Amino acid sequence: MTAPVSLRAPLFEQPVPAGAAGTAGAVPAPPAPDLAALLGLMWRRAGLLLAAAGLAAGLALAWAGYAMVPRYQATATVLLTPDARIGPVESLLPGLAGNSTVITTEVGILRARSLLARLIETQGLLADPEFNAQLAPPGPVDRLQKWLRKWLRDRLALALPGTGPGPPDEGPDIGAQRLLTIDALAERVSVRNMPDSLIFEVTVETRAAEKSARLANALVRLYIEDQIAAKARATEQAASWLSERVADLRQELETADSRARTFSAQMELVSSRTLVALSAQLKDVRERIARGTALLGQGRETGARDSDRARARLTQLIRLEQDLSARIARQSDDSVALGQYEREAEASRLIYEHFLTRLKETAVQKGLQQADSRMLSPAEPPIAPARPRRSLIALMAGLLGLMLAALTIALREGGRDSFRTDEELSAATGRPVLGQSLRLPRGLFRRRRGVLSQILTRPQSAAAEAIRNLRTSLFLQSQSPPQVVMVTSSLPGEGKTTLTLGLAQNIAGLGRRVLVIEGDIRKRVFASYFPAGARPVAGGTLLCVLKGMPLAEAVRPHAGLKADVLLAAPSRSNPADLLATRQFRDLIADARRDYDCILIDTPPVLAVPDARLVAELADAVLYAVHWDKTSARVLRQGLRALSSARVRLAGLVLTRVDPRAMRRLGYGEEYRAKGYYTT
Repeated sequence: MTAPVSLRAPLFEQPVPAGAAGTAGAVPAPPAPDLAALLGLMWRRAGLLLAAAGLAAGLALAWAGYAMVPRYQATATVLLTPDARIGPVESLLPGLAGNSTVITTEVGILRARSLLARLIETQGLLADPEFNAQLAPPGPVDRLQKWLRKWLRDRLALALPGTGPGPPDEGPDIGAQRLLTIDALAERVSVRNMPDSLIFEVTVETRAAEKSARLANALVRLYIEDQIAAKARATEQAASWLSERVADLRQELETADSRARTFSAQMELVSSRTLVALSAQLKDVRERIARGTALLGQGRETGARDSDRARARLTQLIRLEQDLSARIARQSDDSVALGQYEREAEASRLIYEHFLTRLKETAVQKGLQQADSRMLSPAEPPIAPARPRRSLIALMAGLLGLMLAALTIALREGGRDSFRTDEELSAATGRPVLGQSLRLPRGLFRRRRGVLSQILTRPQSAAAEAIRNLRTSLFLQSQSPPQVVMVTSSLPGEGKTTLTLGLAQNIAGLGRRVLVIEGDIRKRVFASYFPAGARPVAGGTLLCVLKGMPLAEAVRPHAGLKADVLLAAPSRSNPADLLATRQFRDLIADARRDYDCILIDTPPVLAVPDARLVAELADAVLYAVHWDKTSARVLRQGLRALSSARVRLAGLVLTRVDPRAMRRLGYGEEYRAKGYYTT
């Protein structure tokens, strides 16, 4: 007899015939989800992802509100004015050009440690615990370190008797505190140049809004005062240098004037008219010398006496010519020298007057210096803290929570080794999946007593329809339906007993005579499923039948199930030995004559060998697989163990299916359709 083909998966492979043990246990793991499946899963689990993001954002907001100290930022705006100078003394006083190098330099000056040190002094930040960490109360880590140091000193003193308790702690080092305070302040000050402008933004961050604004404004004022002081120092230095230079120039001018006057007094001064007359006289003398020389050469003079007188006159003329030439040359040289002395004196006078003018201008400049910067807008106390940025923290935490939740879902989905759909189970085992049984409320399943009431009082529920679908797949697909059906599973807790009782109630509802045998002699859980007022009427037990009691006397009719129940009883003998006896075989044979369907609930296959013994007597075996819990490895071991017996495995049943979870996982179409016809 061949196994019926599942209505839910008509293309499934047919079961392996009994005795084919070599292939019955080959159960591959479910296929890993691809990217599209993962994206679909993320979309289906959007509610969980949003909940995780919201939870992370809420925790982050709570942490930011209670664990993080609020920080306030105040910004003062400074405008650089490089042309703010008074007077024509640009060459003597420093100024700014407004180029990128100067802008970068000014940013460095605003953050200079010397300027920050002045701010610390003027604002008393050395006594502020926010900036002077040594004044802050010690935290838990600091207290622990101090205790450890004291403990080590005490232990060292005990170990070495000659060792004292150690030097006492020295007082606070003011220099070190000052350096640390400057470092702390430098971390709270930021300077930014607005692009393509001469505007700076000086920002100070503290724990108080008023303090941030006060420190920002004070730092800008110190910066401007520093510029004015630098100009004042430059003006003072220029004035001092000009004073010294003017004194030197005055001395040089006096020396030049004195030299010119002395030379003028010592030289033989002649007027220009006299010099012209001397020049004319010199010319006349030279002409007379020329004529006299010419006459002597021609011999026109007569007599010795006249010749001698002519020579004497010529000699006198030559001497006169030499004297006149010397006088004229001397007068020219003296005039040139006097002009040189006078020009030097004049040049010294001009330089002196120039520097004297600059000195007077510099003296006037004192007290009129203007800074190269001005405060464009002072800092105002901020209304809200700049840090922590709660919206950003919440956003980042939400994204992190979203990513972690998505990663968790992806890892869980990627590492899943269980089965969620009939298709996955059938594809992994190559065997038909006859149906499903739905998960009952958790409280009912744990108490067990409410399970039977749930089955009996809600015949149109989705759970009842699932059992009805299983009954249809099991009995109506073959002209010779199985009479003895064994229900088992791999491990305990997979819902096989609930499946057995539900199937018994459904089959009995067709008007057939049904016997339910409790084959789990070890645990005997049937009694816990029946309330005190709904238990089967008095009768025998399975052990009584094995000892000789007729089956008809041992079974207990149950009005709700409309079926007979044969309960198990404790025995000193091993249950496996009891199930392997000839008496148990006779019991099954007698039941075949009296009942249309015998359902045997057996222990799990991997727990004890009882199921394999009973399976040899059954016409069909239903194998329960816990939805999204039973792993492929466990199922593989269970089928391999069951394949060692001559078993006709009718098919698998996916038990304890959670419809809500299936809808969350994206398998909701089928369950919404079922819900339309169930109540």
